[in-house]
Amino acid sequence: MKTVGASPTESDSALVLRARGGEKAAFALLFSRYEPLLQAVCHRYLGHHAGIEDIVQEAALQALLNLDALRQPARFGPWLAGIGLN
Repeated sequence: MKTVGASPTESDSALVLRARGGEKAAFALLFSRYEPLLQAVCHRYLGHHAGIEDIVQEAALQALLNLDALRQPARFGPWLAGIGLN
C-alpha cells in the first residue's frame, strides 16, 4: 500500500475508494472517524468488557481486509460497527 495524505473533509465514499486503491492514510482517516462509534457500540453490547480493545482492533483489520466487499461506501461507519458486533 502506498501512503498519501487524506483530507479530513473528504467524503467516506471518496476515502473508501482511495483506501481500496491502497492508500493507507485514507483508511486511517476513515477508521479514526468511526472508531468512537465502534467503541460505543461494543461498550453498549458488552458492557465494560476487558477485551473491547481487541475487538476494535480485529474489526479494523477485518474492515481493511474486506473493504472490497462494502457495497455502499458512504455507509462505512455502520458497516464497521456491524463488523465489531459480529
